[in-house]
Amino acid sequence: MRGAWLSLTVSALAGAGCFGQRDTLGLPCQLDDQCGSGEHCRDGVCGAMDAGTAEAAASTGSCEPKPLAVVRLASPVVLVVDHSAAAALAWDHDGDQRTPPLPRYGFAREILADVLPGEDDHVALGLATSPDGQGCAVDALAVTPTPSGTASVIDALPPDAGGPAPLGPALAQAYQALNGLPTAGVLLVTSGAPGCGGGDPEQLDTALADAVADAFADGIPTAVVGIDPPTGPTGVDIDGIPNGIVPSDAVAALGRAGGRAREPNGYFRATNVVALPALVRDAFFSVRTCAFKLSEAASPAALALHVDGQPLPARERCDGDGFAPIADDEVAICGSACDAIKLGAQLEAAQACP
Repeated sequence: MRGAWLSLTVSALAGAGCFGQRDTLGLPCQLDDQCGSGEHCRDGVCGAMDAGTAEAAASTGSCEPKPLAVVRLASPVVLVVDHSAAAALAWDHDGDQRTPPLPRYGFAREILADVLPGEDDHVALGLATSPDGQGCAVDALAVTPTPSGTASVIDALPPDAGGPAPLGPALAQAYQALNGLPTAGVLLVTSGAPGCGGGDPEQLDTALADAVADAFADGIPTAVVGIDPPTGPTGVDIDGIPNGIVPSDAVAALGRAGGRAREPNGYFRATNVVALPALVRDAFFSVRTCAFKLSEAASPAALALHVDGQPLPARERCDGDGFAPIADDEVAICGSACDAIKLGAQLEAAQACP
């Protein structure tokens, strides 16, 4: 069943993967249940109970952690699509001299229409483009991030390409819409460099890479898919394409600034149409996040979370492996644990004993 929520209801004790009754002295732990008989968890390490602790445990009786159900939340993602003059350039999309080159944007639109429905269960999708392919202003998102919103995004994709490339204003709208959301991302699909530097359609937007890096520092990564941006310098023409620059270099700068670089190019570079669908899916994978709603509120100190049996450390923010609080009853799984969940690993949650 498609929808904004991907339900992953789990009943598991925080002691999953615990050490059992064998000696666990000195091993890392989060709960007493992870330590052996006659030991308890103190300062994250199993240690022997002193007489007072043992007596208190005996008088209060044993305590079992309380299992919590979890529901995975859709990731807010804004798709930014370039449909400028660069996207209208003919592309040797298959390396076959018998087939004519065709505009890049036609392939981008067709493949997005094919790939996006597969993301409906994972993302709350929005869209940013230049409204009419003319000018450098982008005043609002074409589609705000909406659960099960991929159909609206596909319908809102511009039919044709041409004009300037105001990727900076489009990305600014995306970042503004996602500001304050602890688990969000942006996917940029472009055929060329960002234009409209200083409001001039023919000038490179040299400030955009810094803006993308600032967004990443604020917790919003940007993945960049480049549809074979030219590797040679552009001419000096009035055509909506920044003059005298190497488009692939400018796109690489954005990809590396966004925190989701695909090396060796710095971005998800498609050199033929066959590779493009997989690259778009990979880019989506890289910006999707792992946020979960708990069946009841719990402080981070009282939570024991495991992914496929491996304990997760608590963090203040998602800047490494572990988990970080979003709200009293929501958490974000971070780093490699999130990647594992996106590949099918299971999250187990429990509330520790008081």
